[in-house]
Amino acid sequence: MVYGGSVKGKDGSEIVGFKATKKINRLDYNISFDSEGIGIGKDVIITLYLEFKNN
Repeated sequence: MVYGGSVKGKDGSEIVGFKATKKINRLDYNISFDSEGIGIGKDVIITLYLEFKNN
């Protein structure tokens, strides 16, 4: 997880941002479907962009 910084919102509250990235193996979750036979890779990258506001 990477801290992206903070800004002041329109109402004066603080908003902070983060980015989280995780690589998983789809075969670990029994997702082995490849109907076209085109050779889909086994790795899946999940990226989350998060913002949190302090009320």
